[in-house]
Amino acid sequence: MKFSGSRWGWAAGTIAACGVGLAAQSQAPAFRGGVALVTVDVAVFDGQGRPIPGLDADAFEVTLNGRRQPIKVVSYLEARGERAQPSPASAPDRPEWDGRAGRQVITNDGVLGPSEAVGEDRVFVILIDDLSIPPTRGQRVLSAAQDFVARLPATDPVGLVRSSNAGDAVNPTLNRRTIHDALAQTSGSLGDLSALRPQGAAADEFAGPDGFVGVSQALDIDYGVMEALKLAIARACFGGDRSEVDAQVLDVLIAQNGCAAEVRQQARQTAAMAKRVTSLQIDAYEAAIRAMGTADGIRHLVLVSDGLAVGRDAQQLTRLARAAAEAGVQVSVLMEEHDLSLSDEGRRAVGGTPQVDIGSAQRRLEDQRMYMDGLQTATGLVGGQFYRIVGDPLPFFERVRTASAAIYRLGIEPPPNLKTGQVIQVDAKVRRPGVSVFVNRHALVPAPAPVVSAMPRSLNDRLRDALSAGEQHGAVPLQMATLLRRSPTDAGQVEVTLAVEVPGGAAPVRGPVIAMFGVVPAGQGAPTTGAAMTSGRRVLDAPGSDGAFHATFAIPLASGDYHLRVAVADADGALGALTTDLDASLTTIGPFAASDLLVAWVDEAGRPQLMALDGVPASATGMRFGLDLYPPAAPPAREAVQVEFLLSRVGESDPMEERLLTPGNVAGVWRTATEFSTDALAAGRYVVRARVYVGDDVVGSTIAMFSKR
Repeated sequence: MKFSGSRWGWAAGTIAACGVGLAAQSQAPAFRGGVALVTVDVAVFDGQGRPIPGLDADAFEVTLNGRRQPIKVVSYLEARGERAQPSPASAPDRPEWDGRAGRQVITNDGVLGPSEAVGEDRVFVILIDDLSIPPTRGQRVLSAAQDFVARLPATDPVGLVRSSNAGDAVNPTLNRRTIHDALAQTSGSLGDLSALRPQGAAADEFAGPDGFVGVSQALDIDYGVMEALKLAIARACFGGDRSEVDAQVLDVLIAQNGCAAEVRQQARQTAAMAKRVTSLQIDAYEAAIRAMGTADGIRHLVLVSDGLAVGRDAQQLTRLARAAAEAGVQVSVLMEEHDLSLSDEGRRAVGGTPQVDIGSAQRRLEDQRMYMDGLQTATGLVGGQFYRIVGDPLPFFERVRTASAAIYRLGIEPPPNLKTGQVIQVDAKVRRPGVSVFVNRHALVPAPAPVVSAMPRSLNDRLRDALSAGEQHGAVPLQMATLLRRSPTDAGQVEVTLAVEVPGGAAPVRGPVIAMFGVVPAGQGAPTTGAAMTSGRRVLDAPGSDGAFHATFAIPLASGDYHLRVAVADADGALGALTTDLDASLTTIGPFAASDLLVAWVDEAGRPQLMALDGVPASATGMRFGLDLYPPAAPPAREAVQVEFLLSRVGESDPMEERLLTPGNVAGVWRTATEFSTDALAAGRYVVRARVYVGDDVVGSTIAMFSKR
């Protein structure tokens, strides 16, 4: 699953523009000429609920519409955040840093090569079905949901939506605090539907609390179950004695008995309200599933609910089955335990016979069972897992995390003579004892795949793809760094000097090398979704005298936060790629805005070569350091400002060289520069510091580091 610049738009149940969004779902896999495969996601777990890897096509048996079909493609998708990540190469020791963090050199040491499996992105959306949860329930589960989010890998985006207000969702984000705070403000909103009274009916018109009509009972009555209506009338109007009810035609009894008429009216009113709430719940479920279905990789919907009042009319759930078939989203459903036992307390005798129906307690028990049955039915239709929470909810959330760690994505040859878009029944088995298998019970017949000749992608296309997706690759060694100063042509912009190097070494890279960069404003994501990307390209035909390939780019940007991406390719088609955050804002030193400490090495012809990377070539004859100060509207006297440059070896406190300079005014920029010979510098790592004085006071400083080879 690759991230792009989309936003989750819940109001319409689709995905529109967002900072953390998801790329379009990949097309169904194809085989032979123009035949697309039915895509089926299957989760396979051992007895502890852990995914089982290593299964091939022979381990699965899949039927479509009851007919066993050949499996042509098997892919095992693992969540990247659950994999053991490689340890990055250790960075050299650095002194305390008081300059711009982005000035330090960034490398792709330790980044996995592009041929190595790195796992899939995974996104969670937590759907709190507050329409089903009374205000007095659910706090333990909501608290556990907060802990669940806090424990997820940092790479997993999490979104939040409530069934009562899907338009006020929290878009998937890596910011855990946002989700934590939203969960903390969430509570149940379900009222007691069974406590409704018909309009105009007084409370004393019913025989006490035993006389009310339960939600399950009301739905049965609305569905046309006459036995349920007779029982309700007997309870409410005749103290539980059915003799009067059974002795008359029901319609006549209702016409002649006001209490019986009120019972039927109450049942209709309760059923109408329950069906309205259920419809809103199903709308929210469907919208969330469809929105998540536009993502690749692993997407997991976590539904926290207290039940679904489906009753005898399960037909309304068929749209969930179709949505799940189209989206291929994993679903876990968590429902907090209810007490489903029925005691004999309150049981009375009617006509000398103990009551079979004990009234309100039985109504509530019937309702709780109906709510759970409805939710389990919906879970089964979408191929999800149902967790009935008993005791501490957190272990159940951890089981959800484990269950979402991996899935098998199967490409199945479709049965013949089916229409594109047709919903088909799916069943899957695994030929291994002691395993649990979860699969969406429905799938769609895909459109025939177009017959397209396979054309190899060019290196330029592959590099653009890496930049668009913000990928990181380590097959080609790469390092980069940036310098910031004010643009010489536009005082309202910052000029970023980007230095890119493909180092030489024991296994030198074969050229020519193509180097590309891309800069995307933070919060936009991938340019494939419309985000503007500033980019550039260089072809490096041969390495320098140090055996490394070098490229320098000058990038004018408005001040702000960006994602900086660099990708390189060698002559063999191997890739190196990095992505990092870039704060393109000038630093502040006292009353001044200031450039980074500008470091350059001087070549044999006396020409300074500005460097962002910290390696000085052996051919350098000197080092030049400079600092640009950009004075405010009311600056101090320039003669009172001095810049002190101090050159030290890393790890030594006493400077080797010191220079104190008064800046000159060059077109409104207060500029200082000084040069040191490299003759006295042994191989090693050095730090140069620039301190700015106004009068006798040090108002700030900045540093840079370099290495002499």
